[in-house]
Amino acid sequence: MLAGVLVAYIFYPVYDRIQRLIAMRNLSAFLATLFIFILVSIPITIFLYSISSDMTTFYLLAKQKLVTGELFGAAPCTGGFLCAVSDHLKVFLANPQVSFYVNNALTHTASYVLDYTSGIFLSIPRFILKLFIFIFVLFFSFRDGKDVMLWLKDVLPLKPHFKEDLLKRSQDVIFATVYGVLIVAIVQGIVGTIGFLIFDVPSPILLGVLLTFAALIPFVGTAIIWVPASVLVLITGYLNGDPSMIGKGIGLFLYGAFIISLIDNIIKPKIISKEAKLHPVIVLIGLFGGIRLLGPVGILVGPLVLALLISFIDIYKRDRHEISG
Repeated sequence: MLAGVLVAYIFYPVYDRIQRLIAMRNLSAFLATLFIFILVSIPITIFLYSISSDMTTFYLLAKQKLVTGELFGAAPCTGGFLCAVSDHLKVFLANPQVSFYVNNALTHTASYVLDYTSGIFLSIPRFILKLFIFIFVLFFSFRDGKDVMLWLKDVLPLKPHFKEDLLKRSQDVIFATVYGVLIVAIVQGIVGTIGFLIFDVPSPILLGVLLTFAALIPFVGTAIIWVPASVLVLITGYLNGDPSMIGKGIGLFLYGAFIISLIDNIIKPKIISKEAKLHPVIVLIGLFGGIRLLGPVGILVGPLVLALLISFIDIYKRDRHEISG
C-alpha cells in the first residue's frame, strides 16, 4: 500500500498529462497504471535474468579461484609486496584443512541460495496478492489522490496559515526524499553499471545494484563499491602482467571519482531546494530504521517520516505561542 502511494506520487505528472488529454479520470488512471506496470515489469525481468546469471558466474568463479588458490591470479610473481602477499594467500588457501572449510562454506552458500530461490517460487501466490494490492492502491491514488489531500487539509485541526505552511514543508521534504534520495541513487547505479561494463569488471549488473543501495548511505556512499572494484582490477592486472587491465583499473578509479561520485553533487542541488535538504544523519537513521520496520519500501518511508516529524516540530517551535494561544 505504501509503495502504491509513493509510486503514484512519483508518476503523478504522467497521470496529470493523460488526464489533460482525455479528461476521463477512470480511463486516465487506468492508462497511467498500465504504463507504470509495463515500464517496471520489463526492466525487472531483464534485471532478474542478469542478476541470476551474474550471481551464478560469480559463485563458480569464486569457488574455482578459492579452491585452487588462484584468487589473485595464476601468473607467477617476479617480486614486490603485492606478489609476496599473493604467494602467502595461495599457500594458505592450498592448505587441505583451509580448502575443506572453504568448500564447506561455499556448499552451504549454494544450498542457501537454492533454498531461497525455491522460497521465491513458493511465495508466488503471496506476491500476486501483493501485486494486486499495489495496482489497486496505485489506481485509486492516481484517481482520488488530489481529493484525499484536500480532505486531509480540511480536517487538520489548525488555523489556515498553519495548514498551508505545514503542507508546503511536507511537500518539500517528500520531494526531497523521493526525488533527491531515490532518483539520484538510481542514476548513480545506472552510471556505475555502465562504467563496470566499459572497464570489463565481472558481474557489472550485480555491482550496479549494490552501488545503487550504497548511494543511499550517507558519508560512505558509492565509493564503498567502486573503490574496491577498481583496486581489484588494478591488482589483478599487475599480478597477471596485463598493462591493459592495469589501465582499466586506473580508468575505473577516475571514472568513479569524477563521474559516479560527482553526480550526487551535480544533480541533488538541482532537485532538492535549500529549505528541504535533509541532514545525512536523518537519512541514515531513517534508512536503516525504515528497512528494519517495513522492508525495501522503508528506504523511502523511513527518511520521509523523520523528515516530516522534524518539519512539524520546526513549525510548532516557531509558532507555538500563537498555536497555544
